[in-house]
Amino acid sequence: MGILQRMAGVPPPPKQRRVGIRDEKIVPLYPANLQSPLVIFANGSTLSSTSDWVLRWKRMVGDALNAVDVVVFDYPEISAEERKGTKKATVKMLFDYHWNFLEDTLIKYPGHPLILMGTSLGSRINCMIAWYQHFNITAVVCLGYHLKEKYGRLCDGPIDQYVKPMIFIQGNEDPFCPFKLFDSCFGVSSVCNRLHKVEGGDEFLQVRKEVLEYYETTQEEVERKVVKEIAEYVFCMIREQWNNNSMDRLYAFGFRSGTAIIC
Repeated sequence: MGILQRMAGVPPPPKQRRVGIRDEKIVPLYPANLQSPLVIFANGSTLSSTSDWVLRWKRMVGDALNAVDVVVFDYPEISAEERKGTKKATVKMLFDYHWNFLEDTLIKYPGHPLILMGTSLGSRINCMIAWYQHFNITAVVCLGYHLKEKYGRLCDGPIDQYVKPMIFIQGNEDPFCPFKLFDSCFGVSSVCNRLHKVEGGDEFLQVRKEVLEYYETTQEEVERKVVKEIAEYVFCMIREQWNNNSMDRLYAFGFRSGTAIIC
């Protein structure tokens, strides 16, 4: 503003406010000429892919990431005969189904940044698939991680060998992932990971009523913050991949070669 305007009492123009991923409204920050990400959602929970919970998270994450699509799939039913085999053999069957589904889906969406999202067992198999470097995965989003079996067996085998950027959204009251065990297991990884703890959250990130009342918040607000955290992390990984292909430096920290990791 010039001196004559100030003397005339003309108010200064309002300052332009920069809008970014830390604002209440999540705004995509990657360049306009970069294609929107594809999210493949592996539903490893006890709920079907048509349940209200799965469809709600599909919509929320898809909207926040401006995704070209969020493709959800369920794992096939394991017959009683197949369940008689070893646990590793069962997981290997699910792993193969997951791998083939990815290959078939990616043919329909060439060139888009790939985000693998999963719940529970789907999160664990996503992480195992990401270990291979076969797919050009930008980031892995885990809505709960299947770390512990129903009868107490720990499934932490490949944790220290994960090599892709991952964000873990973890309820600290998830019976399949005791939080103290989770924190100690994932502390050994040197990859660019992030952990978002949902206080009082179960395997579906549903927070107990008394916890919500204590923090004077709502389930909707908890989920909104989770989605914002996911968007912030994914946008950061997309920008890193888009700028100078620098993700190679992140992946190189923990690279391993060998056979499939099934735990």
